[in-house]
Amino acid sequence: MRFSLSRSVLAVAIVVVVVSSILAAPSVPLTMSYQGRLTDLSGQPVADGSYSCVLSLWADSTRGTLLWTSGKIEIFTVGGVFSVVLGQPPMTPLDPSIFASPDRWLGIAVESQTEMMPRTKLTSVPYAFKAEQANTATTAPGYLPLTGGTMTGPTLHNGVTSQWQSGGTDRVVVDPINRRIQMNGSDGDVKATLGEQLGAGVLALLDSSPYTQGGALLAACRLGGGSGGTLGLLDSTGTLNMLLDAGGQGNSSVALPDSAIDSREILDEPGIAAAQSTATTALSCAVYTDLLTVSITIPAPGYIVVDARCWGEISSSVDGEVGGYVAINEAAGAAPSAPYWTFFGQGLASGGGYIVRFPISTYRIYFKNSAGTYTFHLNASKFGNCQAPFIASVRDYMMKATYYPTSYGSVATFVSSNEASQFDKAEAVSVPAGPDGKGPSTTMYQVDLRELELKAAKLRADAEKAERELAEAKMNEMRKQQVHNASDKP
Repeated sequence: MRFSLSRSVLAVAIVVVVVSSILAAPSVPLTMSYQGRLTDLSGQPVADGSYSCVLSLWADSTRGTLLWTSGKIEIFTVGGVFSVVLGQPPMTPLDPSIFASPDRWLGIAVESQTEMMPRTKLTSVPYAFKAEQANTATTAPGYLPLTGGTMTGPTLHNGVTSQWQSGGTDRVVVDPINRRIQMNGSDGDVKATLGEQLGAGVLALLDSSPYTQGGALLAACRLGGGSGGTLGLLDSTGTLNMLLDAGGQGNSSVALPDSAIDSREILDEPGIAAAQSTATTALSCAVYTDLLTVSITIPAPGYIVVDARCWGEISSSVDGEVGGYVAINEAAGAAPSAPYWTFFGQGLASGGGYIVRFPISTYRIYFKNSAGTYTFHLNASKFGNCQAPFIASVRDYMMKATYYPTSYGSVATFVSSNEASQFDKAEAVSVPAGPDGKGPSTTMYQVDLRELELKAAKLRADAEKAERELAEAKMNEMRKQQVHNASDKP
């Protein structure tokens, strides 16, 4: 008996779906349903019963490469109609690569006869056209496989939080709403955040849970707002322990633990400034000649010790007394304050014509409450016989100013009544009014300059404490906000 075949391939669209699904879900059956109707040459259905057949998939309609075969199987007809599932056991499963090309044909041979012609071309049902997008996804623009591959274009997360997980735990969370990238440790706790606060970028590093423990904060602004970067380090209790504030001024730009090297030890080192001259200057009575000037710039409150040296000379061709005095002052051409002068001179015997020289040395100590530039003058004047032929002069003078940031003992000096009001303890002392000791006495006050140093240190410490407390409050506020943001993580 010769057979003919009326065929239909059911759910051919499933072929495309299955091929696509296999890639993502290996549990999907690698099978395809096929239904046909066997008739004799007159078109009448064959008798109901069992028939042997072979089904094959080809790459061509009449010849070509054999892609798959069922081997000899049994089919059962009712009214000539039969159904078979290609790829089910004991048949070889269908390989998805068979459908890599759109041109595939199905052939069937019944009993011992040759394969019927023409072969049946596999086609798509309407919804399979949509499935074609999945079938070609590996070559679509912007395609990125789940493993491997390189992303070459931008991605858009429009207000959607993205999470990268490992072992079921969030490792990286990108939160566009709160403008924050969060990285979690193996315990799931926040270890680092990168985001925006106070209108600037902020990087926070945390060492353990809870979040109020030690860590570091790097901000592209000051903790209280304003320009200048900030680096803050917190100890194990969550207390701000070290601070670098690029927008701060002076000592406020650095905060270090007690007993650490602080800004005063780094910047406020001793320093000197000096000047000298080889000139010779004749002196006049009641005229305070400015011999030499030296200026020194100090970085912070501290002591300035000013030393001066020179030679004094007197001469006369007649009997009489003549001399001069040298003093250090802060004003040019100013009269010296007792007892800050050094005098030289003597009575000259008759038949003079000779010169008497005296080595002169004097010094003065000041305390300055603030950093800045300070200028000091070496002044000199004549006393005794003021007319010719009595001569008094100075020569080869030099002056040095030295800055010391602190004292290591008592620093006693004399101050006027105007300056004495700065001190809690000031002892009145009577001193001569003139270098020759002949004028009326005047009252000065002996004080210890350390009082000014301690008062300045207390003011500085109070200011630094206030700045530190403000910075710590701002730091804690920022950390609370980070904890709040972290608690809102999806």
